[in-house]
Amino acid sequence: MKKYFFILFLSLILSGCSGNTLSKKFVEYDPSIIKALDTKKDNYVGNFGQNFINKFQIKKTLASDTKLCRIVVIDYKKSNSFKRKTETYCKTKGGSWK
Repeated sequence: MKKYFFILFLSLILSGCSGNTLSKKFVEYDPSIIKALDTKKDNYVGNFGQNFINKFQIKKTLASDTKLCRIVVIDYKKSNSFKRKTETYCKTKGGSWK
């Protein structure tokens, strides 16, 4: 019986920890960010995520004959603290952001 309580207790702790973190994919490829990359100008600030507490700013656009890139600063909450990261999103004409 103690074994089952221990397993239940451990699973509750682990599920609570995973609920407070954002995966890298969630942060970088949130639909709000991707949509803004296609439609908003430099210096645009937007929100994303649960309760929109996370924000991003499109800092700069760079273009060549074959590629379009946008530099984005992302502020997001992870494990009860705020993190900041800078990501570069690029795409070729007709392609998707990577």
